[in-house]
Amino acid sequence: MNCSYVNNNDQVLYVVETPNTGRFKTVSTVKRTTSSKNGPDSSNDNFTDIAELAYNHSSSRSFIRLGGGQEYETSRFISKVGRKNDLVFTGPDSVEYKWRLGNKTLQLVRRNADKTPIALFHPESIESPSRKPPASLEIFSEGEHMVDLIIVTYVFAQKEYDSRGVSPAGTVNVLNAMLGICM
Repeated sequence: MNCSYVNNNDQVLYVVETPNTGRFKTVSTVKRTTSSKNGPDSSNDNFTDIAELAYNHSSSRSFIRLGGGQEYETSRFISKVGRKNDLVFTGPDSVEYKWRLGNKTLQLVRRNADKTPIALFHPESIESPSRKPPASLEIFSEGEHMVDLIIVTYVFAQKEYDSRGVSPAGTVNVLNAMLGICM
């Protein structure tokens, strides 16, 4: 899983690097830009690590290490719930959030009665070959306080669903409306 997340101006805001898939362990590093320049620029000098996700293929022990040094076993950081094994985590605001697998999409919602939408993955459109919008991850204003965490948990959710063979169609490579304001 190697990809860049860009805004509508093609500025690279996040990069996910998975150098190689090991036989027993795969590590993905999530980086955020430290540059405010517009335009594409993927120089590693302009990025800071915000998380590392280590997937252990020989056991169920995987972990997430956040930029501040906190390390969590994924089973303690993100739990599986429901028939589809949706993924639940607690945000920095002490609210529970849930990644739900829908028909060809992933949606992050607040885990409450109204299931407030926080982020939505839009797969690549196949309807119009001439105007094919790229896949995107839309983050709504309700999630602007935790964009880094949304990206990290999205990468984990995508990997989880990929490993189960139930991944949404299309690979996200564009992060639209990065500041969480989508209208």
